[in-house]
Amino acid sequence: MDYDIPEWDMDAVKEIQRSSYGKHSLVRYELPDARPVLGQSTPIIIDVYFRKPGRPALIAHPVVGSKHNEVAELFAKTYCHLGWNAVIVHRAQHPMEGRTPEEFEQLLRNIIYNDIQVEQYLTHKGLIQSERCISFGASLGGVSNALLTSVLPYKGFVCMVAGGPIAEVMARMDNPEVDEWRQARIRELGYSGVDEFEQRYLDVIETDSLRLANRRANVLMFNAMFDRIVRPKTQRKLSRAFGWRNPSFWFPAGHATIVLFLPVIIPLMWVWSLYTLHIKR
Repeated sequence: MDYDIPEWDMDAVKEIQRSSYGKHSLVRYELPDARPVLGQSTPIIIDVYFRKPGRPALIAHPVVGSKHNEVAELFAKTYCHLGWNAVIVHRAQHPMEGRTPEEFEQLLRNIIYNDIQVEQYLTHKGLIQSERCISFGASLGGVSNALLTSVLPYKGFVCMVAGGPIAEVMARMDNPEVDEWRQARIRELGYSGVDEFEQRYLDVIETDSLRLANRRANVLMFNAMFDRIVRPKTQRKLSRAFGWRNPSFWFPAGHATIVLFLPVIIPLMWVWSLYTLHIKR
């Protein structure tokens, strides 16, 4: 599948906020959207935690968008404290803004387009070296991250409760907000029920975590045994798609309560990150 973006003006990037914190700076940039979808040209916002040139970097993706950055910020700040640079890529649009399967697919593609632009800009400015980057995401941020394994040359990808086949995730997710959105789509599009909803999305969506899962990428997964938002059997499909050589850790937790295991997850991820950067090929 083709996810190329047209040439764009990197001089059009704006610095919209800057702060200094002892050993690192925090700069927020606004990038123009080189390939807007659905007629919406929404700027791409990134936060760059910068210590020194040449340091490895963590690329973090928020859970559901700019209003819920707690997990992404925690991981970015932790890695920065440990001597890395870090970047948070804010999501311009949520795929659930799409009212049809075709629009949902376009907005999934937009995630990839935006991340390609971010990588191009950060590389061009010497803020990262792609082969020294670990990309991280949880929940929808993990879905975003899984999509990038076949597209971007980062050294490693960490996905936490990152789902599986996207049509199955959206059809079977046990969440009031998603259920309301799903029922609205079923009514508006004249589907007979959830089964037809799932089949229609399955027929249309090409930008899918399983389709883009790259077995040759270095991937670490953290899954939840009692997840009601993304069912464990759905998470298991994505783990299998990445193959046996890429480890999956399962925790006795739900979709949100997996954060209780962050005191275990963060050290595991840190050791894996160092191993992946310096030893794994």
